Amino acid sequence: MIAASAIVWLITFVFAVGLEYTPYDTKDSFGRPMGFNDQFTLEHYSIAVSNFRLRGAFDREYWYQWTLFGMHLLGAILLWVRPRMRLMLPTFFGLQLLLFPLAIPCALVLPIYVGGLFTLSLDREDFVDMPFLNIVVQPTWGLVSFAIFCLLFTRTRRSEAAIH
Repeated sequence: MIAASAIVWLITFVFAVGLEYTPYDTKDSFGRPMGFNDQFTLEHYSIAVSNFRLRGAFDREYWYQWTLFGMHLLGAILLWVRPRMRLMLPTFFGLQLLLFPLAIPCALVLPIYVGGLFTLSLDREDFVDMPFLNIVVQPTWGLVSFAIFCLLFTRTRRSEAAIH
């Protein structure tokens, strides 16, 4: 689950950074623009991804996104060394919704974005005016964290009940 969420983070992040480096007057091979209110085609998405610049990924504006990615790594490490961190694990994953509070409200908007991606009805405004990265990545990580929290919490409770 953590790997799937990290992949969503990576794809979304590369697209968002690439879009920042894509000029507004860019057109696809059919001459369709990708300006402010122009609907994106599959080629527009690939143009944005191809404009990804590594130096842009480390701009200050993305510190929060890197923090979120760091939580993916930390969560995976904690799960890997689980026997030593048994009590800390549910707490870590439970606190993720507090660290990333937009996860719950953005989860309400996420289906609109997913639907728009599949129907190719989104335009540049949908990515620039809205906190696109937060809308996609925070709910994904929040749901994964909550699922892991529930699994760990119920497993810990069963283990404690078996001991007593």
